[in-house]
Amino acid sequence: MSIVSFYISNEGDLEKFKSQTQKLVKYIKSWGEYYEGNFVLNGAVKPVVDVYDQIDAFQMYVLENAKEVEGEITFPNDSPYLVKERDHNDLELGDLNVKNSLALISPYEGQIDSLNIQIITKSQSVQDHIEGFEWEDGLGFFVHIADENGNFAEMDV
Repeated sequence: MSIVSFYISNEGDLEKFKSQTQKLVKYIKSWGEYYEGNFVLNGAVKPVVDVYDQIDAFQMYVLENAKEVEGEITFPNDSPYLVKERDHNDLELGDLNVKNSLALISPYEGQIDSLNIQIITKSQSVQDHIEGFEWEDGLGFFVHIADENGNFAEMDV
């Protein structure tokens, strides 16, 4: 098993953030079909292809609720997707315990550091992902990949 985690960084540009979210959702859907990945939503593990409606709802939530305040992108404090940065699994440290595949990572009250979508895959190694998938360049996402053997990789796509 391995985890592939896609990130969009909060650079304070609301329109770019929304556009990147739309690109990422489209990319995740094609990527998930290729890899037969799973999502964790509300504690349940489900195939990516079975949760397109939840992925679309996440995208709509971001598009409708993201606000730019003093150069930072913010969301309502009661957002169902907000995850405190300290509570989010860190793949680089080997934490493969995905609590929720759809997250807005928040360093503090309502403000987000990044948008994150995580997929659990059956692939056994980081190398399988790097060599076995045609990664596109120039999309503006950060990708972290970790496997249960302790391997970790990061890349920009």
